[in-house]
Amino acid sequence: MDSSFVESRSLEALSKFKFHIFTGICLFMHISLFVYCLLFSVIPLMIFNIGSILCYVICFALLKKGKTEISFYIGYIEIILHAFAATLILGHSFGFSLYFLVTVPMVFNLLHDYNDKKSARRSLILVFLSFILYTCSYALSCIYEPICHSDAIDKTVMFLFLVNSLSAFVIASIFSLIFIYEADEAMNKLYNKNKELNVLANRDTLTGLYNRRTMTEHVMKMYEDYEKSHSPFALVICDIDDFKKVNDSLGHDCGDVVLKEIARVLTSLTRENDFLCRWGGEEFLILLNQIERNTAKEIAERFRAKISEAEIRYKDTVLSVTMTFGVSDARESDSYESMFRLADNRLYEGKENGKNQVV
Repeated sequence: MDSSFVESRSLEALSKFKFHIFTGICLFMHISLFVYCLLFSVIPLMIFNIGSILCYVICFALLKKGKTEISFYIGYIEIILHAFAATLILGHSFGFSLYFLVTVPMVFNLLHDYNDKKSARRSLILVFLSFILYTCSYALSCIYEPICHSDAIDKTVMFLFLVNSLSAFVIASIFSLIFIYEADEAMNKLYNKNKELNVLANRDTLTGLYNRRTMTEHVMKMYEDYEKSHSPFALVICDIDDFKKVNDSLGHDCGDVVLKEIARVLTSLTRENDFLCRWGGEEFLILLNQIERNTAKEIAERFRAKISEAEIRYKDTVLSVTMTFGVSDARESDSYESMFRLADNRLYEGKENGKNQVV
Protein backbone atom coordinates (compact mmCIF):
# COMPACT_ATOMS: atom_id res chain seq x y z
CA MET A 1 0.00 0.00 0.00
CA ASP A 2 1.23 3.52 -0.81
CA SER A 3 2.96 5.00 2.28
CA SER A 4 1.58 8.49 1.63
CA PHE A 5 -1.96 7.05 1.52
CA VAL A 6 -1.39 5.27 4.85
CA GLU A 7 -0.04 8.47 6.43
CA SER A 8 -2.99 10.44 5.07
CA ARG A 9 -5.42 7.94 6.58
CA SER A 10 -3.48 8.08 9.86
CA LEU A 11 -3.75 11.87 10.05
CA GLU A 12 -7.43 11.72 9.12
CA ALA A 13 -8.09 9.19 11.89
CA LEU A 14 -6.19 11.35 14.38
CA SER A 15 -8.19 14.40 13.33
CA LYS A 16 -11.46 12.60 14.12
CA PHE A 17 -10.02 11.11 17.31
CA LYS A 18 -8.97 14.47 18.77
CA PHE A 19 -12.48 15.87 18.35
CA HIS A 20 -13.76 12.86 20.28
CA ILE A 21 -11.12 13.55 22.97
CA PHE A 22 -12.24 17.18 23.16
CA THR A 23 -15.92 16.22 23.51
CA GLY A 24 -15.24 13.34 25.91
CA ILE A 25 -13.11 15.47 28.28
CA CYS A 26 -15.71 18.22 28.36
CA LEU A 27 -18.55 15.77 29.00
CA PHE A 28 -16.66 14.06 31.85
CA MET A 29 -15.81 17.37 33.53
CA HIS A 30 -19.37 18.64 33.39
CA ILE A 31 -20.75 15.42 34.84
CA SER A 32 -18.22 15.74 37.69
CA LEU A 33 -19.12 19.39 38.21
CA PHE A 34 -22.82 18.53 38.19
CA VAL A 35 -22.19 16.14 41.11
CA TYR A 36 -20.30 18.90 42.96
CA CYS A 37 -23.13 21.40 42.41
CA LEU A 38 -25.65 18.84 43.58
CA LEU A 39 -23.70 18.12 46.78
CA PHE A 40 -23.20 21.81 47.65
CA SER A 41 -26.55 23.09 46.33
CA VAL A 42 -25.06 25.39 43.71
CA ILE A 43 -28.39 25.40 41.87
CA PRO A 44 -27.69 27.98 39.10
CA LEU A 45 -24.47 26.22 38.06
CA MET A 46 -26.11 22.78 38.40
CA ILE A 47 -28.84 23.84 35.94
CA PHE A 48 -26.17 25.25 33.61
CA ASN A 49 -24.30 21.93 33.76
CA ILE A 50 -27.40 19.96 32.78
CA GLY A 51 -27.51 22.07 29.63
CA SER A 52 -23.75 21.53 29.13
CA ILE A 53 -24.10 17.75 29.41
CA LEU A 54 -26.92 17.76 26.85
CA CYS A 55 -24.77 19.98 24.64
CA TYR A 56 -21.92 17.42 24.54
CA VAL A 57 -24.31 14.54 23.96
CA ILE A 58 -25.43 16.45 20.85
CA CYS A 59 -21.76 16.98 19.93
CA PHE A 60 -21.14 13.21 20.03
CA ALA A 61 -24.16 12.68 17.75
CA LEU A 62 -22.76 15.26 15.32
CA LEU A 63 -19.33 13.58 15.38
CA LYS A 64 -20.91 10.27 14.37
CA LYS A 65 -22.31 12.05 11.32
CA GLY A 66 -18.88 13.48 10.52
CA LYS A 67 -19.79 17.07 11.39
CA THR A 68 -16.64 17.77 13.39
CA GLU A 69 -16.44 21.51 12.84
CA ILE A 70 -20.03 22.18 13.94
CA SER A 71 -19.43 19.98 16.98
CA PHE A 72 -16.32 21.98 17.87
CA TYR A 73 -18.05 25.37 17.60
CA ILE A 74 -20.86 24.17 19.85
CA GLY A 75 -18.31 22.89 22.36
CA TYR A 76 -16.25 26.08 22.21
CA ILE A 77 -19.29 28.32 22.82
CA GLU A 78 -20.30 26.10 25.75
CA ILE A 79 -16.81 26.32 27.31
CA ILE A 80 -16.55 30.12 27.23
CA LEU A 81 -20.15 30.64 28.38
CA HIS A 82 -19.75 28.11 31.18
CA ALA A 83 -16.44 29.61 32.32
CA PHE A 84 -18.05 33.06 32.27
CA ALA A 85 -21.13 31.90 34.21
CA ALA A 86 -19.17 29.81 36.74
CA THR A 87 -16.85 32.76 37.47
CA LEU A 88 -19.85 35.03 38.18
CA ILE A 89 -21.71 32.38 40.19
CA LEU A 90 -18.80 31.23 42.41
CA GLY A 91 -16.12 33.90 41.95
CA HIS A 92 -12.75 33.96 40.18
CA SER A 93 -10.97 32.27 43.12
CA PHE A 94 -12.32 28.87 42.06
CA GLY A 95 -10.22 28.88 38.87
CA PHE A 96 -12.96 28.52 36.25
CA SER A 97 -11.46 31.43 34.34
CA LEU A 98 -8.47 29.16 33.53
CA TYR A 99 -10.61 27.45 30.89
CA PHE A 100 -10.54 30.65 28.83
CA LEU A 101 -6.77 30.13 28.55
CA VAL A 102 -7.21 26.44 27.70
CA THR A 103 -9.26 27.40 24.64
CA VAL A 104 -6.12 28.86 23.02
CA PRO A 105 -4.27 25.56 22.25
CA MET A 106 -7.60 23.78 21.68
CA VAL A 107 -8.77 26.31 19.11
CA PHE A 108 -5.51 26.37 17.14
CA ASN A 109 -5.18 22.59 17.23
CA LEU A 110 -8.74 21.66 16.33
CA LEU A 111 -9.35 24.36 13.74
CA HIS A 112 -5.93 24.29 12.07
CA ASP A 113 -6.08 23.14 8.46
CA TYR A 114 -3.00 23.11 6.19
CA ASN A 115 -5.26 23.46 3.16
CA ASP A 116 -7.35 26.34 4.50
CA LYS A 117 -5.62 29.71 4.92
CA LYS A 118 -8.70 31.12 6.68
CA SER A 119 -8.40 28.66 9.59
CA ALA A 120 -5.71 30.77 11.33
CA ARG A 121 -7.91 33.86 11.02
CA ARG A 122 -10.90 32.04 12.52
CA SER A 123 -8.71 30.76 15.36
CA LEU A 124 -7.46 34.26 16.17
CA ILE A 125 -11.02 35.59 16.28
CA LEU A 126 -12.07 32.87 18.72
CA VAL A 127 -8.99 33.44 20.90
CA PHE A 128 -9.77 37.18 20.97
CA LEU A 129 -13.35 36.37 21.99
CA SER A 130 -12.02 34.18 24.81
CA PHE A 131 -9.80 37.04 25.98
CA ILE A 132 -12.72 39.53 26.02
CA LEU A 133 -14.95 37.21 28.04
CA TYR A 134 -12.08 36.29 30.37
CA THR A 135 -11.41 39.98 31.08
CA CYS A 136 -15.08 40.78 31.55
CA SER A 137 -15.76 37.82 33.85
CA TYR A 138 -12.75 38.63 36.01
CA ALA A 139 -13.66 42.33 36.24
CA LEU A 140 -17.30 41.60 37.11
CA SER A 141 -16.31 39.00 39.74
CA CYS A 142 -14.09 41.63 41.36
CA ILE A 143 -16.86 44.26 41.37
CA TYR A 144 -19.81 42.08 42.44
CA GLU A 145 -20.20 39.41 45.07
CA PRO A 146 -20.60 35.79 43.83
CA ILE A 147 -24.20 34.73 43.18
CA CYS A 148 -23.78 31.57 45.27
CA HIS A 149 -21.95 32.06 48.53
CA SER A 150 -21.83 29.90 51.69
CA ASP A 151 -19.37 28.58 54.25
CA ALA A 152 -19.58 25.08 52.77
CA ILE A 153 -18.76 26.36 49.29
CA ASP A 154 -15.92 28.55 50.63
CA LYS A 155 -14.26 25.47 52.16
CA THR A 156 -13.96 23.93 48.68
CA VAL A 157 -12.21 26.94 47.11
CA MET A 158 -8.70 25.49 47.27
CA PHE A 159 -9.84 22.01 46.24
CA LEU A 160 -11.82 23.24 43.23
CA PHE A 161 -9.04 25.67 42.23
CA LEU A 162 -6.51 22.81 42.23
CA VAL A 163 -8.88 20.56 40.27
CA ASN A 164 -9.51 23.27 37.67
CA SER A 165 -5.79 24.14 37.47
CA LEU A 166 -4.83 20.49 37.01
CA SER A 167 -7.56 19.98 34.41
CA ALA A 168 -6.46 23.07 32.51
CA PHE A 169 -2.80 21.96 32.43
CA VAL A 170 -3.72 18.39 31.43
CA ILE A 171 -5.99 19.55 28.61
CA ALA A 172 -3.42 22.05 27.33
CA SER A 173 -0.73 19.35 27.46
CA ILE A 174 -2.90 16.80 25.61
CA PHE A 175 -3.61 19.17 22.72
CA SER A 176 -0.02 20.37 22.60
CA LEU A 177 1.17 16.74 22.34
CA ILE A 178 -1.39 16.08 19.60
CA PHE A 179 -0.11 19.14 17.74
CA ILE A 180 3.50 17.91 18.03
CA TYR A 181 2.48 14.47 16.76
CA GLU A 182 0.58 15.97 13.83
CA ALA A 183 3.54 18.18 12.95
CA ASP A 184 5.87 15.15 13.00
CA GLU A 185 3.46 13.15 10.85
CA ALA A 186 3.15 16.02 8.39
CA MET A 187 6.97 16.27 8.18
CA ASN A 188 7.25 12.49 7.62
CA LYS A 189 4.60 12.69 4.92
CA LEU A 190 6.50 15.54 3.23
CA TYR A 191 9.78 13.61 3.50
CA ASN A 192 8.28 10.46 1.96
CA LYS A 193 6.60 12.46 -0.79
CA ASN A 194 9.93 14.14 -1.60
CA LYS A 195 11.56 10.70 -1.76
CA GLU A 196 8.86 9.52 -4.18
CA LEU A 197 9.31 12.62 -6.33
CA ASN A 198 13.07 12.14 -6.28
CA VAL A 199 12.65 8.55 -7.50
CA LEU A 200 10.26 9.72 -10.24
CA ALA A 201 12.74 12.41 -11.28
CA ASN A 202 15.79 10.11 -11.31
CA ARG A 203 14.42 6.73 -12.35
CA ASP A 204 12.89 5.16 -15.42
CA THR A 205 9.33 4.19 -14.49
CA LEU A 206 9.31 0.90 -16.42
CA THR A 207 12.63 -0.65 -15.40
CA GLY A 208 13.44 1.23 -12.20
CA LEU A 209 16.91 2.06 -13.56
CA TYR A 210 18.41 5.54 -13.60
CA ASN A 211 17.02 7.71 -16.40
CA ARG A 212 18.98 9.56 -19.08
CA ARG A 213 19.18 12.88 -17.24
CA THR A 214 20.53 11.33 -14.05
CA MET A 215 23.07 9.19 -15.91
CA THR A 216 24.33 12.23 -17.82
CA GLU A 217 24.94 13.97 -14.49
CA HIS A 218 26.87 10.91 -13.22
CA VAL A 219 29.07 10.82 -16.32
CA MET A 220 29.77 14.56 -16.13
CA LYS A 221 30.73 14.26 -12.46
CA MET A 222 32.98 11.25 -13.06
CA TYR A 223 34.70 12.97 -15.98
CA GLU A 224 35.37 16.03 -13.83
CA ASP A 225 36.90 13.74 -11.19
CA TYR A 226 38.94 12.01 -13.90
CA GLU A 227 40.43 15.32 -15.04
CA LYS A 228 41.62 15.94 -11.47
CA SER A 229 42.71 12.44 -10.36
CA HIS A 230 42.95 10.50 -13.65
CA SER A 231 40.98 7.69 -12.03
CA PRO A 232 39.84 5.50 -14.97
CA PHE A 233 36.25 4.71 -15.86
CA ALA A 234 34.50 3.25 -18.89
CA LEU A 235 31.22 3.79 -20.65
CA VAL A 236 29.19 0.95 -22.20
CA ILE A 237 26.23 1.63 -24.49
CA CYS A 238 24.16 -1.42 -25.42
CA ASP A 239 21.12 -1.88 -27.61
CA ILE A 240 18.68 -4.81 -27.97
CA ASP A 241 18.99 -6.32 -31.45
CA ASP A 242 15.87 -6.30 -33.63
CA PHE A 243 13.70 -5.05 -30.80
CA LYS A 244 11.19 -3.55 -33.24
CA LYS A 245 10.34 -7.08 -34.44
CA VAL A 246 9.39 -8.04 -30.89
CA ASN A 247 7.00 -5.10 -30.59
CA ASP A 248 5.57 -5.63 -34.06
CA SER A 249 5.00 -9.38 -33.69
CA LEU A 250 4.01 -9.71 -30.00
CA GLY A 251 3.01 -6.19 -29.00
CA HIS A 252 4.38 -3.49 -26.75
CA ASP A 253 3.39 -5.36 -23.57
CA CYS A 254 5.80 -8.09 -24.57
CA GLY A 255 8.41 -5.44 -25.37
CA ASP A 256 8.00 -4.06 -21.84
CA VAL A 257 8.55 -7.54 -20.38
CA VAL A 258 11.76 -7.87 -22.43
CA LEU A 259 13.02 -4.46 -21.27
CA LYS A 260 12.37 -5.29 -17.61
CA GLU A 261 14.10 -8.66 -17.90
CA ILE A 262 17.13 -7.09 -19.61
CA ALA A 263 17.26 -4.50 -16.82
CA ARG A 264 17.14 -7.28 -14.22
CA VAL A 265 19.99 -9.23 -15.86
CA LEU A 266 22.20 -6.16 -16.26
CA THR A 267 21.52 -5.11 -12.66
CA SER A 268 22.54 -8.55 -11.38
CA LEU A 269 25.90 -8.27 -13.17
CA THR A 270 26.88 -4.71 -12.23
CA ARG A 271 28.78 -3.75 -9.08
CA GLU A 272 27.51 -1.43 -6.34
CA ASN A 273 29.78 1.42 -7.44
CA ASP A 274 28.72 1.15 -11.11
CA PHE A 275 25.76 3.00 -12.63
CA LEU A 276 23.15 1.52 -14.94
CA CYS A 277 20.44 3.38 -16.79
CA ARG A 278 17.84 3.01 -19.48
CA TRP A 279 19.20 5.46 -22.01
CA GLY A 280 16.07 5.47 -24.12
CA GLY A 281 13.83 2.98 -25.94
CA GLU A 282 15.71 -0.33 -26.08
CA GLU A 283 19.08 1.27 -25.34
CA PHE A 284 20.91 0.96 -22.00
CA LEU A 285 24.03 2.64 -20.66
CA ILE A 286 26.47 1.28 -18.07
CA LEU A 287 29.09 3.38 -16.27
CA LEU A 288 31.96 1.22 -14.95
CA ASN A 289 34.07 2.85 -12.24
CA GLN A 290 37.82 2.25 -11.86
CA ILE A 291 37.94 0.26 -15.11
CA GLU A 292 39.77 0.80 -18.44
CA ARG A 293 38.42 -0.09 -21.89
CA ASN A 294 39.97 -3.55 -22.28
CA THR A 295 38.57 -4.73 -18.94
CA ALA A 296 35.28 -3.03 -19.72
CA LYS A 297 35.06 -5.01 -22.98
CA GLU A 298 35.55 -8.25 -21.04
CA ILE A 299 32.75 -7.25 -18.64
CA ALA A 300 30.51 -6.27 -21.56
CA GLU A 301 31.20 -9.68 -23.12
CA ARG A 302 29.86 -11.31 -19.94
CA PHE A 303 26.79 -9.11 -20.21
CA ARG A 304 26.31 -10.12 -23.84
CA ALA A 305 26.68 -13.85 -23.14
CA LYS A 306 24.33 -13.78 -20.14
CA ILE A 307 21.62 -11.94 -22.06
CA SER A 308 21.85 -14.22 -25.09
CA GLU A 309 21.42 -17.24 -22.77
CA ALA A 310 18.43 -15.78 -20.93
CA GLU A 311 14.95 -17.13 -21.63
CA ILE A 312 12.28 -14.45 -21.43
CA ARG A 313 8.73 -15.71 -20.93
CA TYR A 314 5.74 -13.80 -22.16
CA LYS A 315 2.45 -15.65 -21.76
CA ASP A 316 2.96 -18.93 -23.67
CA THR A 317 5.98 -17.66 -25.61
CA VAL A 318 9.65 -18.08 -24.68
CA LEU A 319 11.90 -15.43 -26.23
CA SER A 320 15.63 -15.10 -26.66
CA VAL A 321 17.20 -11.76 -27.46
CA THR A 322 20.70 -10.48 -28.10
CA MET A 323 22.41 -7.15 -27.55
CA THR A 324 25.23 -5.22 -29.21
CA PHE A 325 27.68 -3.23 -27.08
CA GLY A 326 29.88 -0.18 -27.72
CA VAL A 327 32.64 0.60 -25.19
CA SER A 328 34.80 3.70 -24.57
CA ASP A 329 36.84 5.00 -21.66
CA ALA A 330 37.92 8.36 -20.32
CA ARG A 331 41.56 8.03 -21.44
CA GLU A 332 40.68 8.02 -25.15
CA SER A 333 38.29 10.99 -24.90
CA ASP A 334 38.81 14.70 -24.37
CA SER A 335 35.33 15.28 -22.89
CA TYR A 336 32.37 13.32 -21.59
CA GLU A 337 30.49 14.20 -24.79
CA SER A 338 33.20 12.56 -26.90
CA MET A 339 32.98 9.47 -24.67
CA PHE A 340 29.31 9.18 -25.52
CA ARG A 341 29.95 9.67 -29.24
CA LEU A 342 32.78 7.13 -29.32
CA ALA A 343 30.79 4.44 -27.50
CA ASP A 344 27.76 5.16 -29.67
CA ASN A 345 29.79 4.93 -32.91
CA ARG A 346 31.22 1.58 -31.80
CA LEU A 347 27.72 0.34 -30.99
CA TYR A 348 26.58 1.10 -34.53
CA GLU A 349 29.73 -0.45 -35.91
CA GLY A 350 28.76 -3.66 -34.11
CA LYS A 351 25.23 -3.41 -35.50
CA GLU A 352 26.54 -3.12 -39.05
CA ASN A 353 28.93 -6.07 -38.59
CA GLY A 354 26.27 -8.59 -37.59
CA LYS A 355 25.02 -7.54 -34.12
CA ASN A 356 25.31 -9.55 -30.87
CA GLN A 357 28.89 -8.42 -30.23
CA VAL A 358 31.09 -6.08 -28.22
CA VAL A 359 33.11 -3.36 -29.97
